[in-house]
Amino acid sequence: MSADYNRRLGVYAICEKDGKLLVVDKRTGPYRGRIDLPGGGVESFETIEEALKREIREETGLNVIESVRLGMSDFLLPFSAEETGYHMAIMYHLLSWEGSVTPVANQFSGQDADGARWVHPDDIKVETASPLVIEAMKWLKTGSLTDHTTVFDHWTIHSKTTQHDTF
Repeated sequence: MSADYNRRLGVYAICEKDGKLLVVDKRTGPYRGRIDLPGGGVESFETIEEALKREIREETGLNVIESVRLGMSDFLLPFSAEETGYHMAIMYHLLSWEGSVTPVANQFSGQDADGARWVHPDDIKVETASPLVIEAMKWLKTGSLTDHTTVFDHWTIHSKTTQHDTF
């Protein structure tokens, strides 16, 4: 195939509270209709720490006090009729924060999250989660991240967002 993959460097947070994982509901992009970790892409002339703080504030309303970089993973979402292919390089961070989660994300042009919420791990399903949430669940269970590129050969892009009450 002659088309090029959309490459993305992302910074994402693994936040756990009372046995629940903080997630956002995606409304656009390859994760639309799924839950994802709060975070996003690093913008031009932005440090990793600045990007992490900005994304967390925009999507969850939380203010990052401190972050610890846990590691990286990368994965490929192949081309489909609906979307271009994606090669994602993801840096995961464990956070300490202040404030309360905002159920509705800060909305502006380009915002792909609807809001944030806490989800119990038993309620997370592969069919309704992004690869980042799947990786976060692995880290929470084992304390390690995948050390090789994961290829999602049969990735499904949902046609609409998942509603809060579907979990």
